[in-house]
Amino acid sequence: MYSKKNDIGTISVSKNVLGNIVADAVKTFDGRLVLCNSKGKISPIDSMSIYFLDIDRIGGKTKIKIYVLVKFGAGIKQTTNQLIEFVNCRLDELIGNDSADISVVIKGVFSKNVTKRNIEVKK
Repeated sequence: MYSKKNDIGTISVSKNVLGNIVADAVKTFDGRLVLCNSKGKISPIDSMSIYFLDIDRIGGKTKIKIYVLVKFGAGIKQTTNQLIEFVNCRLDELIGNDSADISVVIKGVFSKNVTKRNIEVKK
């Protein structure tokens, strides 16, 4: 769960809501990104499983990791930055300017087959 305290109280966003935000973001990439779990296994976007997302609270700051596979030929920097921006903007709309640290972990590159990778992109 992602939460933020303010002078009135605490705003909380469940992991399912964050999962829906990420799923909506990935749908905008028209198949260039595919959600997967931390081991690189493809996670269905329509299911309520949120294995493609890790949320940790470290030192008072929330860290969100999103696991994806990237289609061969899609620019890693461009697509990951767009994904981070989309999720960040949606969180800003819900909670305010104090967003979490969001990183995208690329577990592989796919075309006909999946080539394993482990690249973490932060912005």
